[in-house]
Amino acid sequence: PRHADHWRGWHVGRSSQWFEDALSCHETTASALLGQVFRRPARQLLLCGDSTLALAILRELSRRAWERQELAQAAARGSALNGHAASNGAGPDRQHPAAPLPLQRVLLLDRRAEDLRREYLATSPAPLVEALGEVTTKPSAWQDELLALLDRMPAADAAGTTVVVADAYSERGVHEVGRVARLHPDIPVFLLTSDGAGTTGA
Repeated sequence: PRHADHWRGWHVGRSSQWFEDALSCHETTASALLGQVFRRPARQLLLCGDSTLALAILRELSRRAWERQELAQAAARGSALNGHAASNGAGPDRQHPAAPLPLQRVLLLDRRAEDLRREYLATSPAPLVEALGEVTTKPSAWQDELLALLDRMPAADAAGTTVVVADAYSERGVHEVGRVARLHPDIPVFLLTSDGAGTTGA
C-alpha cells in the first residue's frame, strides 16, 4: 500500500486517454476483510501483528471513516439548502446521511505496534487520520497478550470487539488464535491463513 499510493499520486492526470491505477493485494484484502468485520457493528478492533496488511487495514479503516464523514456532511448541507421542500408539502426527506463508522477504538497489539502506528500517521493524509480517531498501541507480543486482554474485558466491551490477526502466517499464530476463538466464541476472530503462495485459504 505504501508504494501503490505513491504510484497513484505520481501518475494521476498524466494521460487524457487512460486512467491508470495501482492495485495492491494488501489493499484488496483489507477492503474485503473490513467488509466482513462491519457486517456486525464492531465498536473496538484489536489489530494484532506488524505487517504490510496491518498498515493497509489501518489505511482502509481511515478511508472508510472519512468517506462516511464526508457523506454525512454533504447530506447535511443538502438538507439545509433544500429545507424549504418539506415546508412546501414535499414530504419528509427520504435520504438519510451515512451513519458514522461504528468503530470507536483501534488497539494495535505487537512488539512494534508503536512503529506501525507511526508509519500509519506519517503516510496517511491528515483528514483521514482525524476521521478514524484514536489508534492506541500495546507494545507486546500479541500471542502472549491477546487472551489475557479478552479475559479481563467487561462483557459489554467484549460484545462490540472484533479481533484481526494480520501477522505473518505461523503455526504458533494459528494455535493461539484457535485457543482465543474457542474460549471467546462470541468475539469474531479473523486470521490470515495463507502465506500468499497459493490460491486456497482465507
